[in-house]
Amino acid sequence: MSTLAMQRASRAAKASRRRNARREPGRESPGFLAMAVCGAGRLVLRLGLLALLLALLAGVSLGLLAGYRWMTSSPFFAVDSISVSGAARLTEAEVARRAGVERGDNLFALSIDRVEERLSAHPWVERAAVVRELPSGLALHVTERTPCMWVRRGGELYYADAQGVVIDKVGPDRFASLPLFEMEVGAEDWLDQLPAFMEALRQGRWGFGPEGVSWMRVAPGRMELALRSGVRLRLDPIAWSEGLDSLSRVMADLKARGEWASAERLTASGEKVWVGFSGGDTSRHG
Repeated sequence: MSTLAMQRASRAAKASRRRNARREPGRESPGFLAMAVCGAGRLVLRLGLLALLLALLAGVSLGLLAGYRWMTSSPFFAVDSISVSGAARLTEAEVARRAGVERGDNLFALSIDRVEERLSAHPWVERAAVVRELPSGLALHVTERTPCMWVRRGGELYYADAQGVVIDKVGPDRFASLPLFEMEVGAEDWLDQLPAFMEALRQGRWGFGPEGVSWMRVAPGRMELALRSGVRLRLDPIAWSEGLDSLSRVMADLKARGEWASAERLTASGEKVWVGFSGGDTSRHG
């Protein structure tokens, strides 16, 4: 081989060794050792931070648990006073007893939701709200259901609200004189009108309120009211508002003329009103 060829071969071999050295450094290379030490340090640091975080979380959890145990057992938060608001037909003692809370109970050991559920389960309570008053007070607020009428169920009388929903049996403990409401078969759709009717009656729109009505009856095509004065009113249940407006105008006219005492029944049909008197006479108005 010529000298020139040998020199070229030698240079090519040296270049190949340099490329291989750059491509596959030895494990004893100082750069590789430095990278390995740096990576191990970062791993140790991360593990240390994780351990510190876990220890911190464990400490906070233990602290919260200890604090909760102290709050739910400390006599500092024992119930000392129970206030009741919103009760009218129910007595404060009944509300407190229904709540199932006694003096000495821990405020934070009480379940507010359960106390409210017990109160709301009473037939006269529409809704209830319970509030802790730190450090030792409990406030019970109830919104009672409003009876608007009596209804008959199984031969017994019950209070019912403006929607006709039964509240409780009529008894001497919470007696209220209200009109007896009766509905015949086939007139059930009129129940949708009942709340508006009772609201207008409470407002005294026609010169008398619920206390002035002995009973009211709704039947297909007919509605009757018996006033405590002894007069009976009859009108169309579909146009009850207009009918009672007409009846109230005639009633005012009869009172002004001194004829109201002898009136027995008033019947409205549209804007016309017929009045029946005790002597059997009948007159038409409108």
